Amino acid sequence: MMNKVTKTIAIAVIAGSAVFSLSACSTPAPVETITPMPAPTSVDLASFKSGDTVKAKVGSAVILQVANGTEADWEGTTSDDKVAVFVQGIFTDNVVAIPSINPIAEGKATIKLTDAKTGESKTIQLEVTK
Repeated sequence: MMNKVTKTIAIAVIAGSAVFSLSACSTPAPVETITPMPAPTSVDLASFKSGDTVKAKVGSAVILQVANGTEADWEGTTSDDKVAVFVQGIFTDNVVAIPSINPIAEGKATIKLTDAKTGESKTIQLEVTK
């Protein structure tokens, strides 16, 4: 009886060693590094002086703070859509999205904003860096 137990233990030790040896030879999974997004820049349009410069980083966002209920009223154009694009706001019963500017490449662009209901306008000189 002792002989069967000894053989069973020996087989288990050999099998375990084989599994450990094979796992030690396997290639580890590659480690992926995730770069965090740059912090957004916030611009309060009520107090923003038209023509002033706003600096932002590629991949961030410029959040345009506007009066509640006017998020969808603001329209925007950019002098260089390769540097930055305007993102229209939304205001409905179920969804509110604040208008913003997305800096997409290094450079400078002039962003012209207009409140379609009141005619108020603002100009942002945007400088985008990496």
